[in-house]
Amino acid sequence: MGADTASRVLDAKYYGGRAGLETALDALRARGCGFVVAGRLDGGHTFVQSHEALADAPTSYRDMFLEIPDFRVDLSSTELRAAAAAGAGDR
Repeated sequence: MGADTASRVLDAKYYGGRAGLETALDALRARGCGFVVAGRLDGGHTFVQSHEALADAPTSYRDMFLEIPDFRVDLSSTELRAAAAAGAGDR
């Protein structure tokens, strides 16, 4: 995922607070889930490195996040879906 999405995944406001975030991460960890995080342009067109996005990750959950340093592809999932839909008629 992009660093911008990782920041949202780790934002406690989406879980009703820090305890909710930790409960959600515990549930994901129990299922063997983790995250691969790469740098990404944010909405203001500033490149955010993966380590910046993960700086506030709770220490006990950092092992769930694999950073891809120096990786950059400025393409959003919205753009990918649009390209796939446009190409769907070519088959």
